[in-house]
Amino acid sequence: MQDLPHLRSAISRIGQLSEREHQVMVLLATGETNHSIARRLGVSEGTTKAHVGRILLKLGLESRTAAAVAALAYLHPCMWGGSQQ
Repeated sequence: MQDLPHLRSAISRIGQLSEREHQVMVLLATGETNHSIARRLGVSEGTTKAHVGRILLKLGLESRTAAAVAALAYLHPCMWGGSQQ
């Protein structure tokens, strides 16, 4: 992961996420849409969009795809040549 400093920085900030934001981030990593995340968590799609927005802001990322990649790298550090922060 040494060639991905932005990703490493985002992963180091995952601890700043609330428990619900962490749940949403994990579901993003599985490719879930906002609609399906909302249904799984029992919240509105608007609430899910707000959680995604806060995740992006807190992690300093620009897209849900980047958040999904950061989540995968955090959850499966062996695949990315790093260790969990």
